[in-house]
Amino acid sequence: MSKIAIINLGAHGHVNPTLTMTQELVKRGHQVHYFLTEEFAAAVQDTGAVHCPYESDFSNHVPPADKVVEMIPTFPLRLLSEAAATMRQIFDRVRDLRPDVILYDPMCVAGRLIAEALAVPAATLHATYAANDRVSIWQATHLAPPADAIVAEYVQLAAQLSSTYGTSTPTMQSIKTYSEPLNIVFVPRAFHPESASFDQRYQFVGPGFSTRPTSGRWVPNQTKRERRLFVSMGTVFNAWPEFFQMAAEAFGGADWDVQMAIGSRVTRSSLGVLPENVHAAAYLPQLDILPQAAAAIMHGGMGTTMEALSHGVPLVIIPQMPEQAMTARRVAELGLGLHLAREEVTPRSLSQAVHQVTTDPTIQANVATMREQLDLRNSRPGYLLAADAVEIYFS
Repeated sequence: MSKIAIINLGAHGHVNPTLTMTQELVKRGHQVHYFLTEEFAAAVQDTGAVHCPYESDFSNHVPPADKVVEMIPTFPLRLLSEAAATMRQIFDRVRDLRPDVILYDPMCVAGRLIAEALAVPAATLHATYAANDRVSIWQATHLAPPADAIVAEYVQLAAQLSSTYGTSTPTMQSIKTYSEPLNIVFVPRAFHPESASFDQRYQFVGPGFSTRPTSGRWVPNQTKRERRLFVSMGTVFNAWPEFFQMAAEAFGGADWDVQMAIGSRVTRSSLGVLPENVHAAAYLPQLDILPQAAAAIMHGGMGTTMEALSHGVPLVIIPQMPEQAMTARRVAELGLGLHLAREEVTPRSLSQAVHQVTTDPTIQANVATMREQLDLRNSRPGYLLAADAVEIYFS
């Protein structure tokens, strides 16, 4: 039995793909300690791992979706600041644990620095795209470089961390493209852009979900699958009530059953009176709804994208930040759906897009092919491949 420490950001999109892998490692007899915010305590405990809490307000500082690109030049400093705050809380606990290996999300810079400081083998867990000199979620057009004051603050903090913990000094570029001897990517090779440009250190295991029984939280009405629509802007950049109003206008009164997950930043009352065939709630059990949906209008979060495609659901992607824009482009390139820019969204464009993805035979065929590749009955699931890779790495 080995001791494994997992260190992650407190964000659903970064945590969810890792949970089934964590459960599998515990099942195989390993002692897993998962360092994560309190919000995820129950989810971690359900895997059988030991939840090791730390405090963070990282996810509370979410800019409006139309300001995300402007935030990118300052993001390395934000990640390094989060690392400093996290390390103050957990460094001693990880040291005292004496893990055999440390697994961490590449955006969780604390994991990288702690592993280096303690000279413990480490591997990255990419919930979304890996990065190299040809592919990066940091890429965006017309970005101004970070202001001199931001660079100076970053350099000062990086030097402070290096001095305090005895590590190399993390550069801004390394924040974006750092790799370990093992890098596990929870994205299928067929979906990942430029996957051939990544060397053998990168293992594209595919999504981390497993087959699951229905939760029973949602029971479909009599509407046929081909007339059911799932709508979501995810859990972070979703403060866009006008979008949900446009979706309700586009499909209200028609023979669609519309299930809208509006998130916690939009109130149900702000949407006004909705048509009878449009149901809106802060959260909906999408794993129950997607198998019963003909199409999905969504933000392009990797988890929801993979879950939708695994159930053969064509997509209309309206990205709210650069990573999602990469997903939207990839969905369009592979013929799995359509990409709509935020400024293109109207009731009419939504209606036309859904009509196209549900009637175009090429899109339907491409989605069926991708579903076959993601079908857990036909291939070894990503969470098993991830657990295999971790065991081979430190054995």
